[in-house]
Amino acid sequence: MKIKSFKLFQESNSDIWYRGSTSKTNKLGYSWYSKEKSQANKYADMNAIIYGGKKIISETTIDLTKYDLLNLLDYDMDERYNENEIENILEKINIDYDYEDLFDFTEDDIPLSRLINNLLKTILKEYDGLLVLEDDIKTVCIKTN
Repeated sequence: MKIKSFKLFQESNSDIWYRGSTSKTNKLGYSWYSKEKSQANKYADMNAIIYGGKKIISETTIDLTKYDLLNLLDYDMDERYNENEIENILEKINIDYDYEDLFDFTEDDIPLSRLINNLLKTILKEYDGLLVLEDDIKTVCIKTN
């Protein structure tokens, strides 16, 4: 018996990802995707509060090998880091940033998400996106323009 298509047996680099957005977040220049639909629902809720618009949950296939991504899977966006740890992260990812504005005088540490959100434009100048963990769920941000 002949195998009709070898491609059926090849491992795919593409995976299913979920995006939680709103009708007003499609023009940001980047999109966040999660491996878990429940996380995408959280993103849609958050975007509805911040940007407004109708909530949208979409499913798409993404081949991460097609993108030059900053890999931050060693860190979770929800974890909190002190100034020294933030400095080490910035050094490791080779991005210069004056992070003093991130901390107010009452904080000993900040969530990594605050740093990443402040660095996002800089990261997206150097990379096609970034790969992180959020709530221990693989999450990717990819430039859309």
